[in-house]
Amino acid sequence: MIKTLFKDAWALYRKHMYVLLGVCILFSIPGTAVQKKLEVLSLPPAILGVIHGGTLVVGILTVISYVFVHFLLGQSVMGHDTSFGAIVRVAMSRMGLYMRVSLYATLKVMTGILLLIVPGILWGLHYYFSFLAITTESPQTNVLELSTKIMKRYLWPLLRLFLIILVIAVLLVILMVLFSPGGPLALFFSCLIQGVMVSFGIVLNYTIFKHYRDKMMAEDPPLESEAPYVTWKMVFTWAGALIGMLLVWLAVIELVTK
Repeated sequence: MIKTLFKDAWALYRKHMYVLLGVCILFSIPGTAVQKKLEVLSLPPAILGVIHGGTLVVGILTVISYVFVHFLLGQSVMGHDTSFGAIVRVAMSRMGLYMRVSLYATLKVMTGILLLIVPGILWGLHYYFSFLAITTESPQTNVLELSTKIMKRYLWPLLRLFLIILVIAVLLVILMVLFSPGGPLALFFSCLIQGVMVSFGIVLNYTIFKHYRDKMMAEDPPLESEAPYVTWKMVFTWAGALIGMLLVWLAVIELVTK
């Protein structure tokens, strides 16, 4: 099964390889180059401000590009139109949902980590596929519920897969670090390894999600939710809970360190 998943991921990767590599490498080179310059140069504050401003722009463009890549792969694995215009239309129609779910899941996981650690880990696992599901499912599908059902039902096979992926990623990171001390050519190879690792990792996540999604759909099709299941009120509620937990921790630290 693992061999089949990697084979399917490679087929999907080859289909969109140039777009994936272009996005994941193009924006990693300026960021890496800036980081290297900051390590070895002593620059005036004004120039440092310009560099940090450029890094911020690169970061924003990277986020936008990664969102585009996610919607591209989401539509591709479902067999839908993957032309540039179609991807942009789908992304724009679901951007509000994408932001609400992303913020809601992130705030809830962070609050759980501050609360007792374990709830945050469990919520993080449950919502792992929710961001992918937004790009593949209809807007009426409760992607948080779908992701939670998949993770609960196939937890141990998924954990074994994630462990294998983690080992491979660590080996690639070690290889990338070995190239980092060199000159421009080594920097390019470091960015290339990083780009391949990130882009193929996204594809592999989609392949795993699609495999277990289809398997669960065949066994127990989830019900679609007609009502909004993540509202801005829910997002702000968890933002308040996170702020409250931070204040509690600050108060505890203040008492302990006195």
